[in-house]
Amino acid sequence: LVGAAGLSALLLLWRPGAGFAALGPAAGALPRGSRARRFAVQECKGESFVDEAITGTAQGMPNVLVLSFSTTWCGPCKLMDPKVAELSKAFESQARFIKIIGDKDPDGMQLMKRDGVRSVPQYHVYKEGKLVASISGAKYDELLHAIEEHTA
Repeated sequence: LVGAAGLSALLLLWRPGAGFAALGPAAGALPRGSRARRFAVQECKGESFVDEAITGTAQGMPNVLVLSFSTTWCGPCKLMDPKVAELSKAFESQARFIKIIGDKDPDGMQLMKRDGVRSVPQYHVYKEGKLVASISGAKYDELLHAIEEHTA
């Protein structure tokens, strides 16, 4: 049985000859293990990965990059994570999103020191290879405004 909350997450559609098809978060998902699967917010794979992403904004589309700095113990970061994931989906074709977890990811602390991150959450918006906005704290509206301004 599915509770009321589960009903909003999973809808079933009857298709003649095909039976029930699920609609919802998994609808249209690629097969498990598929290399073609695209994650809206990418995990940090190290300093060179981030540097290539920044350089990439000067070379083509998307020309906007959002770096999301956090730590595993940061409460406000955890509150912002789903909101940032929504933004990454809304701006999927216009911006790239990378999450850097300072105390977990490869080169995480080094990247935070290099980029002057002293508090989390912090968001850096790059456009065409240059830092154009920096938002400190769980300030969704400011982050949204910065992304809208630089993807317009």
